[in-house]
Amino acid sequence: MRRLQIIALAAIIIAGLGYFWPRGSSVTSDDVITLLRTQNPQLSTADMSLVGCQFSIGFQTQMPETDRMSINEFHADLALFELNTIRMSNPTTGVVVTIDRKPISDTLIKQVRKVTDLLPSLDATDQASQGEQSEDSTSADTPPNRITDTQIRDVLVQPNGTLKFSVSSAITPNDADEKTDLKPHADAPAFYAFANSVINLEAPKTAAIGLFFQGDTAAPDTLLSGSIVIPLSLQFVSQDLEAAKQMGQVLFDYKTQHCVS
Repeated sequence: MRRLQIIALAAIIIAGLGYFWPRGSSVTSDDVITLLRTQNPQLSTADMSLVGCQFSIGFQTQMPETDRMSINEFHADLALFELNTIRMSNPTTGVVVTIDRKPISDTLIKQVRKVTDLLPSLDATDQASQGEQSEDSTSADTPPNRITDTQIRDVLVQPNGTLKFSVSSAITPNDADEKTDLKPHADAPAFYAFANSVINLEAPKTAAIGLFFQGDTAAPDTLLSGSIVIPLSLQFVSQDLEAAKQMGQVLFDYKTQHCVS
């Protein structure tokens, strides 16, 4: 009887708003995608796929009131994330489920290198909790735009350390109506090609891509801003605390059954 009580107590270990689960029932990739769509209506029209450890989600949003559109894609190798533990916060719009990235590893560095090897002549920045710091991507012994494994490790080992690549618009005054116009940066076409190369990388890959365009068509010469970030966590919105716990359980069960690392 005492052994059964210990097992029952181990089923959920609570530390603040963090939860841990033991292995549960059989779960398929379709089960995970269906649950995510059900708990978050915003994902109802998103393109989602889950094959082995590779999770991908994509949105395309039209904004006719501003004559603009956006493309957002998120790709994550689930083996790089701590799916045995989740953190939860409770905003008014629903419970935010956060799953943190594991500590730095050779696998993570290899996936970051897959991204940085595609980098054109653009600046790289690492974003930490205290703000952004410039990261020089070249040295006397390194080809231009080549970021070394040592540089990647030095950035990722910092608290909340990650890599971010971005381009933004140039703001030009419009004297006719005393407003400002957004003009694509000179590097926009190169960044557009970079972003598409990252999107088309073979699995496993881990990167978040966001692109913002003038007009209703994605094109190199209409890109107003863009970013590519190596994510620190996975985040999903759930309906309530119990639904969030269910989401965590399903994700954990899937990982133990289909994504052993």
